[in-house]
Amino acid sequence: MRLATLALLAALGATACSHAAPISAARVPAALQAANSAYAKVLAPKEVPADVVTRALGPAQQAADEASRRRDIDFFKLPSNPVGIQVGNAHVLSFLGTALHDADLNIELRALVAGPKVGVVMNYSGPTTLGRQGFAPVVKTETDTTFELLTGLPGNGVDDDYADYLGHLQDYLAQRYNGQPFTFDDTPLVFAVHQGDAVTGFVLMDQGNRLVLGDRKYADVQSVACYTAEAKLAASYVVVGFNRKAAGPGAAPKWVTERDARFGLIARCGEI
Repeated sequence: MRLATLALLAALGATACSHAAPISAARVPAALQAANSAYAKVLAPKEVPADVVTRALGPAQQAADEASRRRDIDFFKLPSNPVGIQVGNAHVLSFLGTALHDADLNIELRALVAGPKVGVVMNYSGPTTLGRQGFAPVVKTETDTTFELLTGLPGNGVDDDYADYLGHLQDYLAQRYNGQPFTFDDTPLVFAVHQGDAVTGFVLMDQGNRLVLGDRKYADVQSVACYTAEAKLAASYVVVGFNRKAAGPGAAPKWVTERDARFGLIARCGEI
């Protein structure tokens, strides 16, 4: 799999399974090791700083509400337990919200937090696919670490390595949860990480993926990975949300997390 032209969607806003099938570590090249590095680190929900969550929630909820009004769809309550990555003094957070009147409909919202600015990208998941939603590109802010939406692939080996990473990850998830083979979407969003005047890395987001287990059972899958400018995988996580993802309308997901040396943090919610 190779990555295709990027979709430019962004908004600027104020227990492991007991019957899991194993996969040999030898199948995953050493270059795909996703252990936390000095450049970036993965944050489980309980590890995300409370002040960062607070800073992100306001503009993220506002962006979600505005999108619901414009599209005339249900509203979503964003929970206060995101999964994330910290890069320098900036953060990427994944919120999984549930519709206020339909527990089967969810919003997958990722917030890029850099100083006072919060950039938002979002898509919807559930029985009815509502597609992606976006507004204007994320812009740089006056902080040490910032994000900038790219209009092309990062190059320097990052795109090839990420494609390989996703290829191994999709095989692992299908085996792990006894699901049908699937292929990750080939139009990720790519953000350059700026530290001062230098581009020191990239954050790639892949969303809108579905792992099917049976006629009525499936999981929506999203991947977020951070690479250094030298195409080294610094930190990554994958969100696997089985339907239903939350106990009821407007409820927050209950996460089950584990760390994998090859794929980073795996955060699962919903009933298998």
